[in-house]
Amino acid sequence: IRGDWQLLPWLFPVVHTQSGTAYNRLTIINLWKIFDNLRRSLLPPTLLLLLVAGWLFLPGSPWVWTVLVFLPSVLPIVVQTFQHGMHNIGKLTLKQILKTSQLPLTRWALSVLFLPYEALLMLGAIGTTLIRLLIARKNLLQWTTAANTARSFRSKAQYEIWGEMSASLIFAILLGAAVAVFNPSALWVALPFPVAWLIAPQVAYVISQPVTHVTAPLSKTQRRQVRRLA
Repeated sequence: IRGDWQLLPWLFPVVHTQSGTAYNRLTIINLWKIFDNLRRSLLPPTLLLLLVAGWLFLPGSPWVWTVLVFLPSVLPIVVQTFQHGMHNIGKLTLKQILKTSQLPLTRWALSVLFLPYEALLMLGAIGTTLIRLLIARKNLLQWTTAANTARSFRSKAQYEIWGEMSASLIFAILLGAAVAVFNPSALWVALPFPVAWLIAPQVAYVISQPVTHVTAPLSKTQRRQVRRLA
């Protein structure tokens, strides 16, 4: 995220170079790539903001706003599962058809569960980058890659992950209290999400643990087949 936002000046017609200012010679497709990376980094904060606004003060049913936030991301999974089922009617059982959507749906559920953490993380990265880029003008190469962050979670203790995600926990508590005070009618829709967000650190800890694969021994027939292939 920080690396993407450091390219923000390259969206403008004139850019700074080693020799001063110069005309931006990037092509339209390259400018679009930069813009699209910035757009993607703003998606989780925007979804969270729309969710909060729908629960607190936007007109209409809070249920409708909640569906509008999460439906676009889950709809492709539903459509793909339906198409897979139509193409395999009579060939596969319902359980086999639904199994293909198990992993995408799990990822979608985790994205919902970690939405506040991801949104706050991205806003922090964007804010840090803009301050360093426009004001401080230093530490522009100081960032951690997503891969390193993922690896660091595996080595962290349970209490460290809870500390890492403490900001999202505070946000979930404050949001639940705000809905209860300012728009109690939306509480029945909103409440399950702050409750789920409060257990997100524990889920993060569980899924960050290394997976132990148990290898079943080969049978005599399988060993003969493998040796014949070798």
